[in-house]
Amino acid sequence: MKKYLLICLLPIFTTACSSKPTPQEELDIQARFLPTVFNLDASTYALAPKEAPTALTKQLYDDALFKLGLLKRYDDQASAEFKLEKSVRPVALNTLCLMGKFVTNPTYVKAVKHSIEQEPDLNNWPKEKQPNWKEALSKENPEIFDSPCL
Repeated sequence: MKKYLLICLLPIFTTACSSKPTPQEELDIQARFLPTVFNLDASTYALAPKEAPTALTKQLYDDALFKLGLLKRYDDQASAEFKLEKSVRPVALNTLCLMGKFVTNPTYVKAVKHSIEQEPDLNNWPKEKQPNWKEALSKENPEIFDSPCL
């Protein structure tokens, strides 16, 4: 009986193991997943610009700059239907908007050693995307956000 069961299940095992996603499908999955992971810092990105730069907020700035760079790279490489404005849920998009405002904040741009101004492609990306993010967020009920990106 075990042999028959194994024979019946063998096609399932062989196709399940060999049907790996393509590199583009993997990028699309990651582009959709990353903003959700970064959503954990939404309140931090809303509060940090209200404080004068400290060692802690400067480190947060560096981390946000790194995360924003990752998101830009995935957004650039993802297929059209997985662009951030189209595929990311409103709460995660709000976090991305807050992160963009934080890294382009003039007080922090001047205070940190490595600022967004030193990354020309990355510097333009949040400035170009911010109006789209805000437009998408304006259609949502602001009560769903702990800190709305106004």
